[in-house]
Amino acid sequence: MPNGFSRPPEGSNGNLPQVIAVRPFPEYLLVLKFKDGDLRVFDMKPMLWGEMFEPLRAKDLFNQVRVEDGTIVWPNGADIDPEQLYEESSPLFPLDCL
Repeated sequence: MPNGFSRPPEGSNGNLPQVIAVRPFPEYLLVLKFKDGDLRVFDMKPMLWGEMFEPLRAKDLFNQVRVEDGTIVWPNGADIDPEQLYEESSPLFPLDCL
């Protein structure tokens, strides 16, 4: 993990991250805003297989992502653990580029 991003984000459950906003982008990317203010990019492409996630290849369904209970969900019941979202995402603006 890059310098400056090793601390876990603060959330409502101790050190658990909590998503407060999400925006879908082309190429199955999601920009996530966490409760601690971090903006991160999550690449969904590697996850678009299997019963729950393969239907998200349809852009109209993918774009219906929303925040619920501190994580992201879709109308078909797909969701992702907020810890996974944080750990497998990249900072939107890395500190070393500022």
